[in-house]
Amino acid sequence: MKFVLTHTVYRSIIDECMSFPDVETGGILIGKKITDKFIIALFSLGSGVSPMRTRTRYSPDVKWQQVYLEKMFNRYGVNYVGSYHRHPGNYCIPSAHDFKAACQIVNDPEWNVTEAIFPIINLIGKTISFHPYYFSRCSREFRLIDWQIVSPKDKLIRCVLKKRYL
Repeated sequence: MKFVLTHTVYRSIIDECMSFPDVETGGILIGKKITDKFIIALFSLGSGVSPMRTRTRYSPDVKWQQVYLEKMFNRYGVNYVGSYHRHPGNYCIPSAHDFKAACQIVNDPEWNVTEAIFPIINLIGKTISFHPYYFSRCSREFRLIDWQIVSPKDKLIRCVLKKRYL
């Protein structure tokens, strides 16, 4: 499995994380899974209008995110493919809280998600670390996976968006 995201998505993730330097923050990734090879993030969405952020925890404004997610599904046929968040300092592995949240997402019938990408971002000064973890209902463990940033005009991205209108 490889995680593919556009330059725009990557930049929006970094911007969200840099906007709140003293607390955890995050957002969701919106896109599609393509066969068993790729999970593609075409869009990202920040934490919302009333998230909870502390130095060690983050909880998004889920209702606000859901409204946007439904609009993206109706317009482009894309859906939730993961959640990203920033960890303080150099702590780049998923925490027990991250594990609990991932289990809830991939096992809750209301989410209708069996697997997702959970990137953890670290910002130390001007150094950015990006660690995308794959988690599935079957394996119930985080696995660090390969990732790639592509242009929004990349053939793979255009193919995903074009299929919606065929």
